[in-house]
Amino acid sequence: MNPRNDHEMKTLYISDMDGTLLGPDSKISPRSAHIISGLSERGALITVATARTPATVVPLMQFTATNVPAIVMTGAGLWDRRGARFCRATFLDNDEYRTVRGI
Repeated sequence: MNPRNDHEMKTLYISDMDGTLLGPDSKISPRSAHIISGLSERGALITVATARTPATVVPLMQFTATNVPAIVMTGAGLWDRRGARFCRATFLDNDEYRTVRGI
């Protein structure tokens, strides 16, 4: 038993896409997709973090199975690939919006 708690601790693996997971052809290699999918199917927590929107992440990840939402738009949203929906999104409040708009 873990002395800190009764739950097994798991490691979350997060990869950037551009310049890291994507090759020179801007695609995930079949080998990488196979490895990530196999690890995810065995319970590994793997996802991506990117400035991209779901509209570009979905086709790039189509051959890669993961079981954790993708971190998209530089952290402004979490994209549930299975449900094809945001499971969390962060928006600017009115004061922040006015400040940004003023700039």
